[in-house]
This record gives sequence, structure tokens and C-alpha cells, in this order.
Amino acid sequence: MHTDDSWFILRTAGRSTLTLARTLAEDGFDVWTPSRTHRIRLPRANVKRDVKLPMLPSFIFVRSAHLPDLLTMARMTEKPRRDPNGGRESKPAHKDFTVFHYLDRIPMVADRSLEPLRQKEMELVPRRAAPQFNHGTKVRVNCGAFEGLKGRVERCKSGYALVIFDDWKRPAKIPTWLLREDEAFYAPAARAA
Repeated sequence: MHTDDSWFILRTAGRSTLTLARTLAEDGFDVWTPSRTHRIRLPRANVKRDVKLPMLPSFIFVRSAHLPDLLTMARMTEKPRRDPNGGRESKPAHKDFTVFHYLDRIPMVADRSLEPLRQKEMELVPRRAAPQFNHGTKVRVNCGAFEGLKGRVERCKSGYALVIFDDWKRPAKIPTWLLREDEAFYAPAARAA
């Protein structure tokens, strides 16, 4: 049995992982595969560039609601792209894939089971691409030892922020990938004199 917050797994060639995830997403499927950015130097050139690589080559997670459509498509020799106009589109077909089976069943992965992968993906964001916060921004710690604490950013530099949490006197150095802007931030009520 599967629920709306469960996922199943597609298998594809390792080099096709990100391409297949992108084309499925373009066609309206709710897909996710953890990825990381890696900086490489081009051979025979003094040029560096960032490349996106899958953390789990050949694995793509898809929301369970799409299982019937993708089971049908997996059986096809050529995986056609969706056309919003109802006709055949000239876009190249999806890369080849199969639906992952284990002991003659399709295992479903609970959404909360993917949280460690999401966490690891966030940890691997390069510092130069880490989120930045302005002085005074109200933030909440998303996970880790300080999870749930709210405070204000004092300073933000090179992937870390100095945050003064409510009722704390000294700032704590927190990686910015752990922080989220807190829209529901409540300032402590002023005491009546």
C-alpha cells in the first residue's frame, strides 16, 4: 500500500540519472534524485567549471501517484515525452529506465526516510553557493543540535552565520545551510514598567 507521501524508485544508466530526472520533471512528474556540485579543471586549459553529479547514480525517486504511468512507460521500447497539446512532440525521448522491483514487489519509500539524503545533499552545497543572510535577518535552525531555535543573524561569511538566539547573550556559529528565514518570528513581548 502506498500513500501520497511515499516514493518508488526508477533505475537507469548512471550517466543518464540527472538527464532522466530533468526530462521527467519537465513532463510534470514529481521526481527527485540527490545531487552535488563538483568543481573540475578542464584538461589542457586553465579553466575551472562546476558540474552537477548524482549522489546515487542510477537511482531516481518518484512520487507514488505516478506509478501507473511510469510502469506503462517502462515497458515501452521508446519512452515518449508528454506533449501539452495532446499530439506527439518532437523532443527527444526519455532515457531508458525500469521501475525497481525487490522480491517481485515494488518497494515504497516513506518521505521521512529520504530526510538523511536531503540532509547530506544540503551539507555538500559548496560554501560559495551557500545561502547568505543579511544582518538582522530572523532565522530558525532547520535541523541539528540547535533544531527549532530562533534568532537573529549578526554576521554571515563564507558558509557560516553568527546567530544570537532568543534569550542568549553570545552568538553561535551555525552553517548557513542549516538556517531558514523565519516568517513566523515573534519578538519577545516588552515588559511593562
